[in-house]
Amino acid sequence: MLNQVPDEPGLEKDVLEKKSSRWPLYLFLPLLGAIVGGIIAAFLVPYLFGINPIKLVKGEYVAPQRQVVVSEKITPEEIEKMHESSQVIAVGKKVKPSVVFIKTEGVISNIFHEQFKIPGEGSGIIYSPNGYIITNEHVVRDTQEIIVTLASGEDLKGRVVGTDVETDIAVVKVNKKGLPAAELGSTKDMEVGELAVAIGAPFGFEFTLTSGVISALHRNVTDSETGRTYTDLVQTDAAINPGNSGGALANGFGQVVGINSLIISTVGGSQGVGFAIPVDLARNIADQLIAEGKASHPYGYFRADGG
Repeated sequence: MLNQVPDEPGLEKDVLEKKSSRWPLYLFLPLLGAIVGGIIAAFLVPYLFGINPIKLVKGEYVAPQRQVVVSEKITPEEIEKMHESSQVIAVGKKVKPSVVFIKTEGVISNIFHEQFKIPGEGSGIIYSPNGYIITNEHVVRDTQEIIVTLASGEDLKGRVVGTDVETDIAVVKVNKKGLPAAELGSTKDMEVGELAVAIGAPFGFEFTLTSGVISALHRNVTDSETGRTYTDLVQTDAAINPGNSGGALANGFGQVVGINSLIISTVGGSQGVGFAIPVDLARNIADQLIAEGKASHPYGYFRADGG
């Protein structure tokens, strides 16, 4: 016969109280570990990235300047592009003072003999310090009044010295001395791919600069409006638009190598196919026109200012 030992009163209660008293310890230890781990991480992680945690806490940390190795970040093509951009700026500064904006006014009559004024715009280059300016023949064709605007903003009245329809070259004279004449180069040794900078007044926007390259040499082009064919032209992809006519096409040395004259376009604006009269031809024709003008007006306005 088994004797059952009666439960002691309060024994179960003591066991439960001992178990319940351990719960705060179970919660505290993980929490303490998390706090300690966080503190260690807060100091250790910055060290891994080369940061002094003490200075970081005090607010004394200064982030190091990022160093960029140029040779690894910029390609040779980008360096060449940067160089070309600087070259264009230099060419523009050199050539711009020698470029002029030309405004013209012509008169036409209809079948009723009514007269109408026709305004026109173009560009030109200063050929000599005593006031001779080279432009296109079609810029000053059938004009009665010419106003030449210098890069300085000064307006001068101009007169046509002479024109050559076959080459589309004209010479205009203004009554002023000491003008900044353009430095003329030559197309004889020029090569396709050379830098080309055009300066003129496209759509009346005075002294606009565009750049590109010499696309081709010795081009023969027929003007769709007149049917006239011009030979030995310089082709460029520098943007040329109406108003650029008569302006400068310069090389990378800031020398004028062409007189902008024609574009081929299906929309009436630049499509990357522009043409300039070689400066060698322009200079030859200009000298002839000036000589003929002086012979025709030995005591006229050509001599009045020493021209």
